[in-house]
Amino acid sequence: MMRKSILFLFAMLTVLLAGCRPEGVDGDVEYVFTRIATFTGNDGSGRARFEVYPPGSAQAVSLVAQSGLDLEADHLPARLYIRYENSSNDPDADGPITLLGAALISQGEVETKWSDKYSSWNSDEVYLYSMSVSGPYIDMRLGLPASESPRYFTLVVDPDDASDSDEATLILVHSFEAAPEPTFDRTYYASFSIKSLLARNPDLRRIKVTLNNSNLRRDLITLELPRYEE
Repeated sequence: MMRKSILFLFAMLTVLLAGCRPEGVDGDVEYVFTRIATFTGNDGSGRARFEVYPPGSAQAVSLVAQSGLDLEADHLPARLYIRYENSSNDPDADGPITLLGAALISQGEVETKWSDKYSSWNSDEVYLYSMSVSGPYIDMRLGLPASESPRYFTLVVDPDDASDSDEATLILVHSFEAAPEPTFDRTYYASFSIKSLLARNPDLRRIKVTLNNSNLRRDLITLELPRYEE
């Protein structure tokens, strides 16, 4: 079990279903899309509603599924990894979708205050596949050891960061309290809200993330923020 103060790593909660077309059958191709989306709740007709930020866009598009999701109201809004189709074959088109699967992912707020418990922030490597900005979120796909041993995993503002700059420096913390038993790596998705950073510094335009990255030893990631309005 992880400490209460850190981000919890959720396992996939829903089986993601894949559709395929029989060999040799002609017809329109239906593309299957995947996105990290914000689930805002079910509408009055019981259909799940999502907000998705297209790559590089400052504005979200709204997606409406054919049915609802059973997620407690006090967990909303929630970041989910979704798999879907739509009639336009455009992943970022507003409107109805056919939801094929959804899974709750790791999520939380970027922490703005440094703590001594993060002093060993780089003691355990991560294998970063991707990191990107999605509206007011930083999204990641990364490999981490699968373990129930307590660990810290979060994004926190570098204590040496200058809050009045148009650039913020964050640190990705990943450290076990004690060395875990030998295990295997597992792919996780994570999403951190940067709304608190934007609230204290509306002029923020760039974020740099320092991490202990075992993938090509790339330990500094620079992210440009889109201009957007809430």
